[in-house]
Amino acid sequence: MRATVATLSAIFLVGAWGFQSEPQTFVVRTDADTVAVEHLTRTANTLTGDLHLFEEKTNVHYVLHLRPDGSTETAEVANERPNFFSGLIVFGAPVNVGQSGAAQRLVRVPGDLLPVIGTSMGLIDYLIRLHTPGIGETVDIRAINIRNGLPGRVTIKRFARDSVLVDCNTCMRRRETEELRIGLSRDGGIDGAARIEQHWTVGHR
Repeated sequence: MRATVATLSAIFLVGAWGFQSEPQTFVVRTDADTVAVEHLTRTANTLTGDLHLFEEKTNVHYVLHLRPDGSTETAEVANERPNFFSGLIVFGAPVNVGQSGAAQRLVRVPGDLLPVIGTSMGLIDYLIRLHTPGIGETVDIRAINIRNGLPGRVTIKRFARDSVLVDCNTCMRRRETEELRIGLSRDGGIDGAARIEQHWTVGHR
């Protein structure tokens, strides 16, 4: 019986995540400059990102440990800048927090929150794959910025089979909303995106 449950869980995750062992890369650009490059690796129960922020001249590393339903159980975060959070974030009920990595500080947050970083397309991709609305529908997600600790909300609106609009409130700065127009790939993730007010374009490879 346990083997059957484990097999079904694995099948669910492969379908939900479009599981792939090869890394992905997101590139955020303005008209003339590269804002960020993010390398993303996904397994059935982890999501690992390395985010290089060129305007800030710093890097962020994170590892999400995922529950069987795809939600985040813990997030290990390592920021190069000392004024941003580095440590382990536990989402919801107490869990075994013996993972190695950046876990120097321990913070617990409500289990219904999901992780974001304002410039991280990898985490937006994760949210879209986890909570893709039907065409004409909207999904509202409670989130927390795992870099600066700000709570916020992410709204995903599905207008067509291959596109969504994402409004991310307080993802980067308090009481500010960032709007991303996103084209979806065949497996349901980000194929490309634009943030009009910042003149951002997002490429994926």
